[in-house]
Amino acid sequence: MAQATPAHKPKRITGRHVLLCFLAFFGVIFAMNGLMMYLAIGSFPGLEVKSSYAVSQRYNDEIAIAKQQNAANWQVDLATSYQADASLVLNVQLASSEGAPQSGREVVINLHRPGTDVDDRRMNLSEGASGAYSGVIPNVDSGNWIIIMDVLNAEGMREYRSRNRVFFKQG
Repeated sequence: MAQATPAHKPKRITGRHVLLCFLAFFGVIFAMNGLMMYLAIGSFPGLEVKSSYAVSQRYNDEIAIAKQQNAANWQVDLATSYQADASLVLNVQLASSEGAPQSGREVVINLHRPGTDVDDRRMNLSEGASGAYSGVIPNVDSGNWIIIMDVLNAEGMREYRSRNRVFFKQG
């Protein structure tokens, strides 16, 4: 006759086990939340401008410039081409509302990432043919960018502003 082996006693779940599982579960959640907050705060300063008060003082001037821009009804064509070597080719055509090329202007491109100023770039485009401006910005990473184009007259006053959000994809 074979002897029966005693069955293993099932482990009992006690209050101590439940408490330890509860603390471990929420400990992992709190640790991950803390890590994510640390990484988010370290990578995003949260500032678009240094002084929102100073910017607000120029707000009425910005509205007046925008009204003048709309009244001028310029024809502006900004074309971008993202190259395989990660350079960005910019071509701008400026014309009056009647189609006359606008030459002798300074075209300034500000290229920056949304929410941070780490990779900001500024470039003055050079004028080729009358009303045609172009330039190349090297080493532009793929991803989301904001292109702000300002057209300045001979006195350095802004006559036109364009703000475009673009996405560049490698390959």
